[in-house]
Amino acid sequence: MPPKIPLSPLRVALPAVIVANVAFNTFAERIGLGQSVEAVSREHDHLFAPAAYAFSIWGLIYAAFLAYSVVQLREVHRANLVYERLSAMLILVNVLSAAWVAAFRVGWIDVSVGVIVPSLALGVAMFVTAHHARTTHGLSTWITAPFSLYLGWISVATLANVSSLLVSTGFYGGEYGPTPFAVALIAGAVILSITLAVTFRDYLVPAVVAWASFAILVKHHLTNPSVAAAALTAAVVTAFCALLVILWNLNLFSRWQTRRDQRLARAELEPDLPLLPRTPRDSFAG
Repeated sequence: MPPKIPLSPLRVALPAVIVANVAFNTFAERIGLGQSVEAVSREHDHLFAPAAYAFSIWGLIYAAFLAYSVVQLREVHRANLVYERLSAMLILVNVLSAAWVAAFRVGWIDVSVGVIVPSLALGVAMFVTAHHARTTHGLSTWITAPFSLYLGWISVATLANVSSLLVSTGFYGGEYGPTPFAVALIAGAVILSITLAVTFRDYLVPAVVAWASFAILVKHHLTNPSVAAAALTAAVVTAFCALLVILWNLNLFSRWQTRRDQRLARAELEPDLPLLPRTPRDSFAG
């Protein structure tokens, strides 16, 4: 019987780091650390900001992180260094997340942007690493879920955070104004999500962008019809993209093509077998 591979300190620390980050986020309000994230956001409000309920997605993201932190402890995964790399990056992400909350709550918007940008970079790295492991090492598709959720949301959050920084400096869209600027940000988020969806066959990133887009619609539908229309279009397009990728991953398109090819082959072997139901005119002509 081969000896057991010991757990690395990084893997052991990961669940504790995630729990500590969640606890910090939960009790930051109670310990009186600055203002709430919502209050600071209102001070630097902009047209790309989603409705407050959209931030509840963090609960799903942290739940996915915790699930991953448990799975990566299993003995069957201890020899796989992919989990080691992902766990190291995920620890950094949680540390940066706590730092971002602290900076944003005390109103250090520029510092918060300096924190969220490397968080986005780590999100991209984790996303690519997980998808590469899935395709090359045969790991379960579910390994990508936490990192897809995170990348989808941190992409939107980064754009929103940068917008808050620009507003704090007095920039509201330049000569074009705030509405075209917000529409451009929405379009950028859609293009990014569709690119990732097609490249990696990932449906969660566009699904998260659809969630964020709908929240933008909810917040601005009464005050800015142009932004609301752009957000609605983005929500529909990204949700449809997510659905298509799900069908693609289920190989439904290949199955439909196979059935069509089989019908064509049977038609060649049996010339009298129509491909489509015959119309009354066809019957008369026959």
